[in-house]
Amino acid sequence: MILLGDHEPAAAVSGEGASWDVPVHVIASRPSILDALRTYGFRDGLTPARPSLGKMHTLLPVLLDALSARH
Repeated sequence: MILLGDHEPAAAVSGEGASWDVPVHVIASRPSILDALRTYGFRDGLTPARPSLGKMHTLLPVLLDALSARH
């Protein structure tokens, strides 16, 4: 399961000048998928770390690679 934020946090919640980064969480039971995502910088846990791993357009190739049959 992939949980993806669809927009940046509202300024009323996060304050002025907050980052436009959104969290991406992957819930999986296959170690090969999790290991592949870790090679791209994903980390275990629910709290996102800084710096961000990249722009939104770079996410699809990462997910496709991690979910591919070769892993």
